[in-house]
Amino acid sequence: MKKYIYILAFFLLFLGVAPQVKAEDVPKDTLIRASLPAVYYYANDGKRYVFPNEKTYSSWYSNFDHVITVSDDFLASIQIGGNVTYRPGVKMVKITTDPKVYHVSGGSVLRWVGTEELAIQLYGNNWNTLIDDVSDAFFTNYTVGSPINSVYDLNVEQEVTNFTTINSNKGISQSTNPLYSNTDTNILTIPEQTIQKSTYRWTQKALNKDQYLHKGYGLSSVLNGYIGTWYDDRNGQNEVMYQRTDQLGDNINDLVRVSSNLSDSTNATTLYNGDIYTLWEDYSAVKRALYIEKFGLNGFSVAETLYTSTTFATSKNPDFTWNESNQEFGISWWDTRNGQNGVLGNLFFGRITSGGIKIGDTLKITVSTELEFSPKIISADKNYLIFWQESESKMLKVASVNYLGVLQKISTVATPLVNVDFAVSWDGSNAGVVWNDAGKIYFSKINNSGLKVGDNKEIVSSDAGNLDIEWDGLEYAIAYEKNNDIYYFEIDTSGVLLNEEVNISSTSDKSTNPTLKKSSTGFACGWLEATDSLGRWDELVVAIRQ
Repeated sequence: MKKYIYILAFFLLFLGVAPQVKAEDVPKDTLIRASLPAVYYYANDGKRYVFPNEKTYSSWYSNFDHVITVSDDFLASIQIGGNVTYRPGVKMVKITTDPKVYHVSGGSVLRWVGTEELAIQLYGNNWNTLIDDVSDAFFTNYTVGSPINSVYDLNVEQEVTNFTTINSNKGISQSTNPLYSNTDTNILTIPEQTIQKSTYRWTQKALNKDQYLHKGYGLSSVLNGYIGTWYDDRNGQNEVMYQRTDQLGDNINDLVRVSSNLSDSTNATTLYNGDIYTLWEDYSAVKRALYIEKFGLNGFSVAETLYTSTTFATSKNPDFTWNESNQEFGISWWDTRNGQNGVLGNLFFGRITSGGIKIGDTLKITVSTELEFSPKIISADKNYLIFWQESESKMLKVASVNYLGVLQKISTVATPLVNVDFAVSWDGSNAGVVWNDAGKIYFSKINNSGLKVGDNKEIVSSDAGNLDIEWDGLEYAIAYEKNNDIYYFEIDTSGVLLNEEVNISSTSDKSTNPTLKKSSTGFACGWLEATDSLGRWDELVVAIRQ
């Protein structure tokens, strides 16, 4: 009998034998055992997952308080889904036949930590006490990802925070009451990461080369990889598509057609929270409505729900965010339900569950009606921050909405004189906002109450076009258009430039519309590449930062 079974038996005997729970009363997302001492994780997908040894179990749970005893027949009826792997960020691992030490990232991805100096910078001076040996037989439970070449390639503390359930690590949808890890993470003494920044390399891959004009391209993260979402007219009208990639930018699964109505579907965005959700607007003869569709990791549709349809009004330019604290989606959009002749509208906000059920009433943010604009929304702890530019005054505004869906405050971020492209990202304490005005890029910080922190700051004085910003765990990364190429640089939380801008596209084709995204193990930038000289089609690019 394996060593870990004896250890489990010791703890279970110490705790006593719990009364057996009826099969119909056994909740998903819990720990179960039968007459034998082995403990399994019973996941929301209806499968049980095996702990290969006691050390793997201890990376997730410090005791056996939540173990439920079930019948042998019920246990035997549950299909085994595979082995549980180490909780990301809690321990490093190595195999007995290889001296390499690996950081365990989300999705059971191993990333080689190449030097002792780097291990100290990531895990502190006691790094060598945080290494466990993994049997060669269980090494196949993991995949090997890109090596960690710099402290800026990884934020250990953020990975520990992001992966608190076995479901999240395996990409399985969670029940309404998942079993969270109770590992003592105080063993981690993660130092401040202040080493000199290294120069990144970018590896470009084609995400989609189909000969159409791709519109509204945006990147999202899925576990250690990415999803590119866009719309094109390959089916006779605009339809929403998405394509998954792995951490290296190579495509996974087939291209997914999201929308299939006999009308134009546009302005889509995608999020992942254990399942894949795509939000878009759909046009009919009398109105534009907002849809959300839910997909599994295999790209198959799980459920479609009409989020909001306003009789004969127009709902346009939606954006949404998953609020981890509230376990709900926050959605913002422009809507003509209170406007005139379908031309003037207001900014609206709503909340829904992961199952598509509306929470509370829809909130009208703006009082005065305006011509069409495109809001952007992010989660700010339990609150929501919604940004938009007023079509008449050109003011860049932000609204703070609390977890009950109540408007707290509307503030002015900036007062440009023309329409600007802007982007926002949450760094864990504040929102970083960037926008371009007359070719210059400006930066501002907003706290979770919608108040400015400090003054606006000019950070780049050049011919800047469309841009994006993404917090990578240590600093803000910014990408923008300039002279038909995509340029990239980083700033700290005060807007101080950390490095000179770098051209990361460097092709003879015109490169536009950058989009940035951090995954659980890496970082990517996407953009459009105008590969046809006559402008009949273009190509979607994803570039992986290394």
